[in-house]
Formats: sequence, structure tokens, C-alpha cells
Amino acid sequence: MRLKIGGIMGLVSTIGMVYAGVQTREADDVFNAWVSKKSASQQHIWGHVLLPVEAEMFVHKLKVLAKKDKERYALFAGLVKKKHKKLEDRDDFSNRDINALYYELNQDIGALVDRMQARGWRSEELNALEEKMPFQKVIDKNAQFAGILSAKKKHEAYKHQLFSLAQRMFFYLFDEGWKKSAHFFSNPAQFPILRFFYSIIWQSLAGDGWKEWSPECIKALKLQAEDGKIVRYIAGGCDIRALLDAGIFNIEVIDPMLPTQPKYYVDDWQWLVEGQIGDRITFPSGMQLMRASYRENGGSFLAKDAKKQEIQIPISTITWEVRNQQGEVCGNVVFVRRFCNKEDFAYDKKYSLLISFNELSFIACADSDNWGINPAELNKKTVVYIKQLYKPVSARIMQNMHKADDREFSFIRLGSCVK
Repeated sequence: MRLKIGGIMGLVSTIGMVYAGVQTREADDVFNAWVSKKSASQQHIWGHVLLPVEAEMFVHKLKVLAKKDKERYALFAGLVKKKHKKLEDRDDFSNRDINALYYELNQDIGALVDRMQARGWRSEELNALEEKMPFQKVIDKNAQFAGILSAKKKHEAYKHQLFSLAQRMFFYLFDEGWKKSAHFFSNPAQFPILRFFYSIIWQSLAGDGWKEWSPECIKALKLQAEDGKIVRYIAGGCDIRALLDAGIFNIEVIDPMLPTQPKYYVDDWQWLVEGQIGDRITFPSGMQLMRASYRENGGSFLAKDAKKQEIQIPISTITWEVRNQQGEVCGNVVFVRRFCNKEDFAYDKKYSLLISFNELSFIACADSDNWGINPAELNKKTVVYIKQLYKPVSARIMQNMHKADDREFSFIRLGSCVK
């Protein structure tokens, strides 16, 4: 069975709410879901970090795992066991192999793949076993290894390290390591290695990391904005606070703002697109957003409300002026309420394209969930900034993802959300 799970997560009951009178709201209240430490959607801006070598802790956690899951212990311990010793000899680990393993995780993912192939991960037997497991159980078992690697006890620090590891794994599979990894997607014996990579990538960049930002991405977009480009944030919803805080003031968000997806928006997201001309959002810096215009563009699209009844939503454009401390207009945040299309991805020197990692898979997938953007048709100069990644994704990388998705390997979609 081909398992690829989509992203509709919940329902709201306020459809077509009418807001009486012009309102002024504070940015910390409007964007509370992103900035509050008490919010499950609190965003982090996580720079790229390496895993520090923690040999003593690593061995200790392996020994603990041996008592709970012998099967996974054998796989993980086999990566660092002295070759002439039996796995049952739990005290005989190779410090050289442990140091090499951490180096590979940080600097040479290709060598890590070679190690895994030589130490029991290239296996048709293991593949057959994992194919019988529920996909979440496979992810959880692979995530055990991630827990063994990190000595960080604080949840955020641990997630930060895995966030960076997932970035390295992603770029290996679909960029610098593609020549080597491409045939894995058609070779069942290699599927356990792919499931391991997919588990870490999905868990860190989509399952937990859907809300996080890479500062390298923000910095690159800031330079693009200073060069006069508009940041076109496709399926960006209300997620503009980090960009505004960085001084990026010309933003175009193309998103249908579906009433069935409130988890990915701020609490009162409808006010952003359905309020009154003259509404304001004030920031601690003295900057303000002022709603300057609302325009219906003709046509509409269907969505389901809280009662699962179809409603028509007009295609519209909502413009918020960005004003500095002196009240001068220094940019515009424009919400274009519609589904994206392939024209939005056309190469245009006027725009810098931005999407989240979750949405990346709906560009690159090779089945009916594809958004109608064929990566093979993209201009070779096209690059897309991904909010979770420390460097942009090229047309070639998206093409490689599409090729991988069209082969025999089947597991969780990298951008899907199942929690």
C-alpha cells in the first residue's frame, strides 16, 4: 500500500465572521500562536549546528536500549561494535567507530550510508519485517537512534540538533548524494536505510518542525529584499512575523486560508483577511501594519466549514501597508486568497519564492496530490527558499524528489502531517 497522508488537521466554526468597526491590535496578540512559549505552535529560529561527540552517553543509552528492544539494539550497536566481537558483548564498543559515526553524521552522510550498508541495514529481511509494521512504529523505532545520539536533556536543544541533522540528510538524498542514492528507491534491500532517513527528516522538518525557521533562510531572503525583490510566500498563511521582524517588508502570500486548517494559522486568522479598511497591527518596534485595501478578483473556490458543508470563498486580495515609526509606507504585505498554480512558480526576477518544507512535497510528489506543478517544467534557474532549510532548493533537487516519489519505495510523504 502506498502510504501518503495529507494535512487537514481540524475544523473551525467561524465562517464569514463580520468584524464591526476599525480595530487596532498588538502584534504579540495577533501572532500569539507563533511567539508565546505556552503555545504548541511557538516558532524557533534554529541555526545549523553539529552533533557533539558524547561517547560515554551514547554507549550508556545503547545498553539501556538492549534491555528494551534487542532488534533495534542490534542494528544501532552494529554501527559501532568492534567487528570481531559479538553483539551480545555489550561492553566492547569501538571508540574509533563512535567518533567516525559522529563525524559522518556531521560532515559526510555518504560515508554514513556506506557504514549502514556494511553493518546490516542493507537487508531484504529487514525490509520485509518493516513492511509489516505500522509506519508510525517504524518512525518511532528509528527516532530511538536519534535519541541515543543526542546528550541534550532540554527538549528544545535536542530538537535543534535533530533539525540540523535532518537538513543534512535531506540534501544528501536529493542533492549531493543523488547519484548514489537514486537507485535506492528501486532496491528493496536499501529501503530500511531510506526509511531511517525519511523518519528523521519527516519528524524534524515536518512532524515537529513545520513551524520552525532557519536563520540562514531568513538572512538570504533579507538580502533578496534589499535587492528589491518581493518575497512570494506560497501557502504561507499567517506566517509572516519572522519576515517582518527581520526587516522584510514586501511580501506576497498566496494561500486559500482554508477554514479546515486552523492549526497552521494564528488564532483569529480570519480578521487578517476579513476585517475593515483602516485596521492596524502595532509592533513593539513602532512599526505598524494598516489594512489598505480589499479586492475580490472574480471567481471563488469551495471549502468545507466546521459542519463539513461546502462553502464558497471569494478569490480576493487583501493589502496591508507596512508603515515605519514615522508613519511612512515602506512596504506591503499582500494576501492573495486562492490556491497556487504553476504560473506562481514561473521564473521571475521580481520575486523570491518561499515555501515551507511541508508544502515542498506537494510540489515534488508524483501522484494525484501534486499541486499541478511539474518540476520537470520548471526553469533551470528556479530556486525556492524553504523556511526550514539552510540553503534553497533548486529545480534539479525538486526534479530528483519527483523521480524518487515515482519509484517503488513507499513510506510517509516527507511533508505530510499525521499528528
